[in-house]
Parts: sequence; C-alpha cells; structure tokens
Amino acid sequence: MRYSYKARLILYGALISIIPVLIVGVFSYNQSINQVEEKVSNENVEFIQQMRSNIEQTLSIVSHSVDVLVDSQTINEALRRPLIAEDFKLLDNMKGDFIRLQSLGTKVEEVIMVNTEQNWIVKNDGLKRLDQHSDLENYESLMNIENDMGWVLLKNDEFSDDLINRECSYTIGLVKKLPEKTINKTSMVLANIPMCTLLDMITDNNGLGEKFVLDRNGNILIDQNIDNIGQSLLDIGYNQGLPEELKEVGQYQTEVNGDEYVVTYATSPDNNWTYVYSASLKELTKESNAIGWFTFIIVASIILFCLLAVWVISRNLYRPINNLLHLARQSQSVPVTANNNDVAEIERHLNELFDSKAGLEKDIHKHLKQSVLFFLRSYYEGKTFDPIEVNEKRKIYKLDEKIDAWDTMTMIIVRYDYDHQLKEEELSVPQDEWHTFAIKNIVEEVIQEPNRLPTVWNDRSLLILIGKEGSIEEINKFSYKVTELIHDYIEKYLKLPISIGVSEPFTNFTDAPSALQEGKEALAHRLKYEQNVVIFYESIKSRSRKKLADYQYPKKVEGELMLALREGDSSNAHTLFDDWINSIFDKAEFLGEYQVSFNQLLTKLLRLRQESGLYQTKLEDRTEADLYKELLKLHRKEDVRAWFKKNLLKPLLDRFNTIHDSQYQQLADRMIVYVQEHYDKELTLESCAAHLHYNANYLSTVFKQSTGKTFSEYVTYYRFEMAKHFLSETTKPVKEIAEKLQYNNSQNFIRSFKKLEGVTPGQYRTDNRRDHTIHSKNG
Repeated sequence: MRYSYKARLILYGALISIIPVLIVGVFSYNQSINQVEEKVSNENVEFIQQMRSNIEQTLSIVSHSVDVLVDSQTINEALRRPLIAEDFKLLDNMKGDFIRLQSLGTKVEEVIMVNTEQNWIVKNDGLKRLDQHSDLENYESLMNIENDMGWVLLKNDEFSDDLINRECSYTIGLVKKLPEKTINKTSMVLANIPMCTLLDMITDNNGLGEKFVLDRNGNILIDQNIDNIGQSLLDIGYNQGLPEELKEVGQYQTEVNGDEYVVTYATSPDNNWTYVYSASLKELTKESNAIGWFTFIIVASIILFCLLAVWVISRNLYRPINNLLHLARQSQSVPVTANNNDVAEIERHLNELFDSKAGLEKDIHKHLKQSVLFFLRSYYEGKTFDPIEVNEKRKIYKLDEKIDAWDTMTMIIVRYDYDHQLKEEELSVPQDEWHTFAIKNIVEEVIQEPNRLPTVWNDRSLLILIGKEGSIEEINKFSYKVTELIHDYIEKYLKLPISIGVSEPFTNFTDAPSALQEGKEALAHRLKYEQNVVIFYESIKSRSRKKLADYQYPKKVEGELMLALREGDSSNAHTLFDDWINSIFDKAEFLGEYQVSFNQLLTKLLRLRQESGLYQTKLEDRTEADLYKELLKLHRKEDVRAWFKKNLLKPLLDRFNTIHDSQYQQLADRMIVYVQEHYDKELTLESCAAHLHYNANYLSTVFKQSTGKTFSEYVTYYRFEMAKHFLSETTKPVKEIAEKLQYNNSQNFIRSFKKLEGVTPGQYRTDNRRDHTIHSKNG
C-alpha cells in the first residue's frame, strides 16, 4: 500500500515514545511514594526523639539540682531545727537555695520543703506550720510514695495553697524524701514544674498530629487536652494501645475514631515514661497523593506531546519518500510492481543510480571529508594500518602533497576544559558545541591550510598536525608563534579555559601517534599551572629529573592545618591550606608527586572527618572511594583548591566550631556557679582556674566569648546584685555588707554603689525596704 510506510512510522514512533514514558512515570511515582513515606517516618522518629531529649534533659537537670540542694549544709541544718524566730537567717539561706535552684534553667517555678518531724513547711513566700496547713493531707500522701525519689502528677485545684505561680491546671513535681541516709524518712523536697512549660517543649507547628506523654502505667501524663490526662489511649478512642513489648523507638498503625493513624513512640529508661506522636495517615499521605496526580498529569502531557510529535515528524519524514516515489514512478526505466511497495520501488531506483559511475563518484566526494577525519583520528590514536593502505589513503585524501613538502612536523593539542565545579545538569550541550565550533574556527584561521592537516576533535581535544619547510628551529618558532596566537585569541574572544600541549618536532609522518602521546603528556602537567597555559613536551622532557624520594612533603604545614581544623579556626585553616597547596605546586615536579601528596592529605582529612563524627553524614550519595576518583580527574590548580575547601575543609570547620561552642558554654556555666558560691570571699580568675583545673588565660577567653563580660566584670555585677538583695531583704548595716562583698572600707562601697545605681545604699534601702517582721511572726 502507498502509505504503509508512513503508517509504520507513526505506529513504531508512538510505541517507542509512549512505552518508556509509562515505565519512567510508574517507576518515578513508586520511588517518590517510597521516599515520601520514608521521609515522613524518619521525620516522626526524629521529632519524637527530640521531644524525649528535651523533656529528659530538663528532668535530669531538675533531679541533679535537687540532689545538690539537699546536700547543702543549709538544708541539712534545717532538717534538725524547728525553724523558730531565731532561725530567720537559716530560713533566708534556704529560700536563697530555692531561688538558686529555680534560676539555673531548670524550669522549676516553686520549691517546697516539708518536715513532718519538726512540723514546718517552707516555700518561697515563707514558713508555715505543717499541722495548721490546709494541704496537710496532700503532703502526707506525697510522703507515702513508693520510692524515695520520683515524679508525680499534681492537680493544682486540689491544693488550697498554690503549687506554682503560673495559671496551669497540672503540675509535674519531683519528690525527694529526706534524710537520704536513714530508713525513716521524715522530710521531703518538692520541686514543681508547670505542665504548661513541658507542653511548650513538645509542641511543634506542623499541625499534623497530637503529642503527649504517658506514665509508666500507660496513662496520659502530659497532653494539651486537659480532659485526656489520667486516661489511657483506649479511653480516648484508640483501637489499640502501645505494644506489650516496647522498643526504645517504634511505630505502628491503628484507628482513632474510625480514622487511620500512625503512632510513633519513644520510651525512657530513666522514668519509664513513653513519648507519643500520633498523626493521621490521611494527612501524611497528602503529599503522596499530590505526587501521584502530578505524575499522571506530566505523563499524560508527555504522551500527548509525543503522539503529536510522532505524527508531525512521520509526516515530514515521509514527505521526501513520497517525493522520491513520485519521481520514481515518472521514470520508465524501472517498471512499477504489482505490490506498490513504496520503499521497494525507491530502493530499485537507488540501486540503478549507484550502479553508475557518476553516482559512485558523487557519493565518494560527499563523504570524503568525514572519511579523512576518521582516518586521521584513527591513525593518530595508534590504530594499526598496513603501510600500503596508509599510502593509498594519503593519495586518495590528497594528504601526501602537503606531507611530502614538509621537512619537519609537530603535533599541537588544544584542550578545552570546562569548569569541574559545575554540575552536569548545568552544562549546556548547545553552548558546548558552539564553543568547540568557535575554537576550531580560530585554530584554522591562525594556522593556514598549507601548514596543517585537517583538524580533528577527539574527546574535547582538537588535534592539529602542522608542518613546515626548514630545520627543527624553524618548526619550533612556528609552533610557538601559532600557539601563542591561538591562546591569545581564545582568551580574548571566547574566555574559555583551554590548555595547549605541543609535541617534539619529528620528520616522518609515521611518528604522528607518538607525537600525540607526547602532547597528551605535556598537557597532563597543566595541573601545576593556571588555566590557559601552553606546555611544550621538550621543556617537560629537558627538565632536570630527580628521584621521588628527594621530594620533601610539607608535613609541618599539614600538622598545623590539622590543628587549626580541630580548633575550628577558619581563617588560619584556609591560610595554612593555601600555604600547603602552594608548597606542593612549588616543589613537586611530576604528576606522581602531586597525586601522592593530594591523596595523603585527603586520607588525613577523611580520618579527621571520622574522628569528628562526620562519618555519619552522607557525602551527597558518594563514598570515600568516590572522592579519590574525583580528585584524580581534576587537572587545574584552582579546581583542586576549590574541591578540597568545599568537600572537606568547610564541613570539618563547621563541625568543630559546633563542638567548641557547646564546650565553652558548659565551662562558662561552671564559672558562674563558682562566682555565686564564693562571691563573699577573695575571688580572682586564678582561684577559679585552680578550682576548675584549667588555664586562667583559656578561661578568660571562654568566659568572654560565652557571656560577653570579662570575669572581673561579672564578679562586680553579681556582688552588686547581692548588695541590693541585702539592702532590700535584710537589716545588715552597710559596713557589714561592704565587708562581706570584699570592699576595703564602706566609703569605697558607697561610692561604687552610687556610681552604678545613682543613689547611695541608704537611699536604695529606704526605697526598696520590705517588712522583715513577717518571718518572725510566721515563726
């Protein structure tokens, strides 16, 4: 049939275009769904672990702070005293200890101490007698908890006396029975944290699920919905509670009021609490559904476009065939067959055409240029040709006229190197083809045709065999001149990163493959130079050779670089790295020396990466072996420098800076505690350093960096805070306060106080005086 070939084109084109699109679409959808589900699952696990970490850290701090409190001399002395009026100073010290516990970032809002033996209860607002207290039964029940220390859930409206100062329905309290070393416990300390504070720590903004904490019995301990507290998961609508065998972190699916939910939980080995994050499966799969519809729309659009493109292309492809068929049927030399096969008819006419001498000569001329380039490329690359065949091709392609006229020849290789820092998807193929076309034009303009064979592209390298009448000096001068012109023109007009390698002169065309290898070896040494460099093999060959063992690797600079990285010193690390790489390029002579040096530094940096904990971080889907391969592919100095800084130096500096910041803050907190405990004694940075077993200069730097104040500035600040406390809270004379704060005389203290506060200590006491008789009345 006349249009059978066109129909086959459309059919085959449709199948070839649609089937891969469907396969890719289905594969992409499945991969996207799997990645979304894995991402959501990982995010839920990370969130629940973070929630557990936040609360556990707070509880741990409170527990530690309470242990420190009950070990203090003040608390131990108070346990043995009835706390009457004469004990007001001891009571003030107890309240100070309570306030200190609340101010250490523990989130504790109230500290209560109960002594059933001495019949008193102490809070921040004062002292009361236990047998007269309205909450006596509640406190006695807390004394009967199972363990000597534990966390309890308290309902605030069950206490007539406020447990906290904040409007919150529930309180989480830490009960510590005292004395610690006796079986018969007669006292306790109760540190109260508002549940609202803990709720803030488990709240995020994604709105996808519910967050709550279960106690050891599986009942809700912390939840934004106050009505759920004290109930189990089954009580609030869950079809399934937690598994009987709990893992440290786990997930399972269940139904909540008819809807599918994914429950992620994490258990605490310290207090047997369970942290739960429950999210609707419907909400979690919204993104998956969107991906499905998006994939369907894209695939359908591509299929429609392919069908249209196949129809248009098939029609255009068939048009020449149709025209040929029309011309063939007008010819009387070949009869029309009965089957009307359009392709068969055209084939018969073509066979008749190629049988003629004119047709053969026309075809040879048409493909002559490509054939020449293919022959030269194969010959340069060392493909074995029979000498007779080579001579025949030289005559056919009319190369022998030039070659025989040359006395000397040389091979020039122009290498076009794109920027290795660009990703593959950022490279524009049409632009790259334009660059190669432009480079080829510049080369052929600079080197006139009588002095060169046709230029050949071979893997981003333009191969030019040039020749000239005369001696070796003549060809050297000529090659130097043309390479400089090529270099200058490409840099001026194209601004492309190119390098040029030039072989040694030779006299016989059969030496061209060897000359190509010499040019490649010359180009290999461009690693030592900046971009747009011209390298002559003769200069590489004539350079004085030395043994690899004589090369001195800059080990000292490498050691200093590793130290700067460990210290997180970004500026010094980059300077030392520049010194290291400059030393390599200044001293090394051979490629082997460069590569050995680069690999040695890479090995050290990868080892440091493992030591810092970065081995858990992926290298953008690369392995360490991939890094070695990438490094070997770099052929420019700046590419090597940028590669090291991006892939290794920057991640290491970021990691060690994070480690140092955390260590500095912990050390500064210990210094602050030391000042608060020894403010009434002679206090110096050296005494603090001796106490903490650190160098004084190091502590000075750490404290300034963490707090913004010098050590002496903070000591002065804290002593004045205590001075204001003594003036407003006690009746101590100014002279006694001055002596306690380590002033030589009271006048110096008064002058300093007035300079900072604008009033004298006496005026400050008058303005801020409080009634201290309340304590004695309560006693």
